[in-house]
Amino acid sequence: MRISTLFFPGRFLKNPPVFTIYNEGFESNTNGVSTGLIAWSNVAALEEVVVRSNSGSGTREEAALAIHLNDPRLFTQNQPALVRFFYQLAGASGRYRTPGQNPEAVPILLPITALGAHYLQARELMEQLSGQQITAVNRLDL
Repeated sequence: MRISTLFFPGRFLKNPPVFTIYNEGFESNTNGVSTGLIAWSNVAALEEVVVRSNSGSGTREEAALAIHLNDPRLFTQNQPALVRFFYQLAGASGRYRTPGQNPEAVPILLPITALGAHYLQARELMEQLSGQQITAVNRLDL
């Protein structure tokens, strides 16, 4: 049963939902590649984080929800080879590792801006269905 579907502005008619919450789990399509259904029982932790990336114009910061998985292979094994490569690269950099997991255990990062005005509703549903409380690693101004 689909509980909530959230769309990027402007993508409503052209593309699939960005993030869908089901009773059984969730599906994310924020980077254009679907995660497939991730069961709530596979969610180890939920954290609000600030992701920093460097570019030629300086450092950019973006608030995101990091979804840490108990078994990230259930997610990565279904991804295209290029996506798996980037997850391994991110894990090797040490920037996005899931604590206590191997270097390839990179969380799924969901940009908070992708959910727009629906973020607080999605956050509440995710906490309820996963049984996990969302912790804030860095202070976020919502």
